[in-house]
Amino acid sequence: YANQLTAIPDSVCNLQSLRHLMIHGNRLRTLPESLGSIQALESLVVHDNLLERLPDSVCELPRLEWLYVYNNKIQELPKGLLSSCHRLDRLLIEANPLTGEAMENIFSDGQAHRLRVFGVDEEQVQRWRCSQDSPDAEVPRNCIVGRMFPWGRLYAKLMRASELSQSKIPAATNGQSLPKSERMLVVAFSASQGEPEWLGILAKLARRDGVSVAGARRRIRRTPERMFGDLYRSVHGLEVESGSTERAKAVATLWYEYCNAGVPAKET
Repeated sequence: YANQLTAIPDSVCNLQSLRHLMIHGNRLRTLPESLGSIQALESLVVHDNLLERLPDSVCELPRLEWLYVYNNKIQELPKGLLSSCHRLDRLLIEANPLTGEAMENIFSDGQAHRLRVFGVDEEQVQRWRCSQDSPDAEVPRNCIVGRMFPWGRLYAKLMRASELSQSKIPAATNGQSLPKSERMLVVAFSASQGEPEWLGILAKLARRDGVSVAGARRRIRRTPERMFGDLYRSVHGLEVESGSTERAKAVATLWYEYCNAGVPAKET
């Protein structure tokens, strides 16, 4: 991530056992045309680049499950993408100037309904509706539509609460359902646009059989706020060495251990 790469060598396509190709946050304008020869590829993560198109050979990836291409300059997607990649279940295409025709090709694909995570933005939907001459046209129900806000080279996505649940039912609070006339604003931040850590809990709040707000709060693990140096000292019994490199290593170590339930990080 963020290595300022401007090109990927064609030789990467010779890595027949490669399962995950994550080259996001660079300055790539093109990808190797023969990318589809990496038959074992399951994840293609190329968001936050300068890509203007994807190779048509992407449709030849039989095991592809994740395709993250948001925040590029793509106007068209390979034809038959969804019908060709049968295992694809996460597709994020926000913050791309996709044409109305390109959006129609995706929306009308008979396989679009099986996507578990399908992210688009409001401008894309608007262009699609204009191309269809139908301002009230409904997007597929599994689409997560939001408004994109530039954040340096990156983007933040603001989504309506109604996007949290396909049931489109008013949320529950304190064990009771809200009247339809009531509105509730939920603000949450996530480290991963594709898999928000809080999405599961908020989606349950939006379902008729969901938990209450109080119940959701009990599921959120909270610890007292402390200075980083104190936290590192309590976990490792060591002082954080001076210098930005040492601090960065210390932060990475703590985060690794948090994500791995206390499993000690390997020294590098």
